[in-house]
Amino acid sequence: MRAVWAWVLIAAYNAGGDQWDNPRYRTILLAWQALLAAWAWGWARERRDPWLARWLAVEAFFIASFAEWYLSRYWLHGLPRLDMWQMVVLNLAAAALILGWDWILKGLARLSRPRH
Repeated sequence: MRAVWAWVLIAAYNAGGDQWDNPRYRTILLAWQALLAAWAWGWARERRDPWLARWLAVEAFFIASFAEWYLSRYWLHGLPRLDMWQMVVLNLAAAALILGWDWILKGLARLSRPRH
C-alpha cells in the first residue's frame, strides 16, 4: 500500500510539468488501483463497515457537483454557477454532513429522550 502511494506521489510530481493531463501515469497505476479498490471493497463488505459507503457518497457528491459546475461554465450557460471557493466550501460542508450523519442522529436522539 505504501508503494502504491509512493508511486502516486512520484507520478503526480512528474506529471506536473505536462501541458495537458497525461494518461500514461494513470495507466501505469491502473492495476494497483484496481487491486486496492477490490481489497477495500472486500474488507468493508466482510466487516459490514459503513465508512466505505460514506466515502463513496462523498465522492459521488463531489463528482456530481463539479460536473454541474463545469457544464454550467462551458455549455449550459443558463444554469446558476457558484464560484470556485463556494464550490469548495459546499463540498466540504457536504462531506462533513455525510461523514458525521450517524453522530448527528445520535445527538438528536439524545436530545429528544426525556431526562429523568
